[in-house]
Amino acid sequence: MYYLAALPSLRNVGIGISLANLACTVGTLVIVMTDAAPLTEAGIAATLATGVYTAFFAYVQYLGVRRLQA
Repeated sequence: MYYLAALPSLRNVGIGISLANLACTVGTLVIVMTDAAPLTEAGIAATLATGVYTAFFAYVQYLGVRRLQA
């Protein structure tokens, strides 16, 4: 993160990390919906919690990117 924060174009870094978190969110939903991995009820709950967590951070990072000056 220190390396990424020092890059000259922080907007591109923020967009990339936000998209990566969004992809993780979609991935967790795909895993749960398609039964790609045999999960217990606790595993499903943990996977969905991970998806909510990454979706929240993607949203917060998106807000941060919007606040950056162009």
